[in-house]
Amino acid sequence: MSTILKSSTFKNLSKLVSGTVVAQVIPVASMPLLTRIFDPQDFGAFSLFVGISSIIIVAASLRFELAIPQAKEVLIAERIFVLCILIVLVLSCVLYLSFTFAEHQLFSILNLNREVAPNFFNFLVPTFLCSGIMQICIARSIRLSDFSGVAMGKIVVSTGYIVCQLLFGILLVPGALLFGYASGQLLGCIYLLLRSSEWLKSFGRKASFVGIRNSAIEYKNLPIYSAPGAMIDAFCSTLPLLVVSSVYGLTTAGMFGMAFRI
Repeated sequence: MSTILKSSTFKNLSKLVSGTVVAQVIPVASMPLLTRIFDPQDFGAFSLFVGISSIIIVAASLRFELAIPQAKEVLIAERIFVLCILIVLVLSCVLYLSFTFAEHQLFSILNLNREVAPNFFNFLVPTFLCSGIMQICIARSIRLSDFSGVAMGKIVVSTGYIVCQLLFGILLVPGALLFGYASGQLLGCIYLLLRSSEWLKSFGRKASFVGIRNSAIEYKNLPIYSAPGAMIDAFCSTLPLLVVSSVYGLTTAGMFGMAFRI
């Protein structure tokens, strides 16, 4: 038993579990405070926001980030790392244009109230960008066995967005729950990017478009087979919330979303 407790695998697992537990406990513990500041409609819009984010974020880099821990050489992993960041940046621009042209139709389909969530889709794009970059940095940390960084990154995100939500709610900022959540993702993104800065600096001296293209071709099965399945799985998990919001409205969706989170 003592051998197991002293093993590196157990220590790494403990770091990941502890970070995940703390990151989950903080939002649940803050619910009594948040429910005294925000209405059920606000939570309905927030639940929809998190649900839609989870669907699109799961394939933010087309699942190429899974190749970072798998790559046989560090140089290939660095190429995949940069490729993933480029993909996230391009897809963020595509999402921004899509939301700009289809915003009215999306508000109608989701049964959203513009007064409750006036900047709903404006916050989705930066959330997508920051969350996508975090996924890439986490994959890099896993390759380097930097499990402390992964755990701390999750804690930074959860603590950051709860503090921001409470602060913006007290200041009566429009869309405070959404703004706070996006702010937490930004803080986590900055933290993990700083831990990954060495890879970005080192690759700047070895940049090669041909190398990045060849690495993308080598792992082309990830976007072809993994990305669609991951998005369908996330969509199925969020589908009940989407149906409740469309049929019963944001107030009921807020109650359902709170229960679902807990």
